[in-house]
Amino acid sequence: MPAQTIAHSQPTQKTLHHPMPISIFLFFIALLTAGNLWSQRTITGIVTDEQNQPFCATVFADKAHFKDIKSQCSLDGAYSLYVPPEHGALYLLGESIVEVPLGASDTLNIIYSMPLIQEAAAPVRAIPSARAYPVRVSGTVVNGNNDPLRASIRVKGTGTSVQTDPNGHFSLLVPPGGDVLTFSANQYAARELILGDAPAVYVPMTLIRMQRR
Repeated sequence: MPAQTIAHSQPTQKTLHHPMPISIFLFFIALLTAGNLWSQRTITGIVTDEQNQPFCATVFADKAHFKDIKSQCSLDGAYSLYVPPEHGALYLLGESIVEVPLGASDTLNIIYSMPLIQEAAAPVRAIPSARAYPVRVSGTVVNGNNDPLRASIRVKGTGTSVQTDPNGHFSLLVPPGGDVLTFSANQYAARELILGDAPAVYVPMTLIRMQRR
């Protein structure tokens, strides 16, 4: 009679999974939250008109869902807005929605030029500024139909000027003491505005075609 072989099964070892202590879990959550906060930017500035008067408007960071992340300017035109890292622009709600690209500075003033229904714009009276640093001014120049214009932007009283590109965009470094910008284009009425004291300013400018007499 053949001998029977008896197999002895080894006992199965169970791996014990120790739950993560709640203190460590909360620590990781805090790190993730802090990382999100550090990646956000707080953009502050003032919205004014050409006469350097406060302009009350809504500034928001998401054009598609502007109700979620927005800042209503105060009576002095000041705004403060948390901007997620993936957003490279702000949007201002005036007569229409104006896109304001963000640069390196976390302080950005916006000079909003209301579209005129007539040719003549009120002349500006600049108060001499004690600003001892240059101001980076960028923006767009369009006509009443929101089409880009080839325009000239000049720092009044100086030889500093720049031309817009084919898309109506411009960027200009205004030296200390330059307080008034003049915008002009062929067959369009010129407009002037007063700069503020922020290190960066954005100007969405609208020029009106002159009527033939």
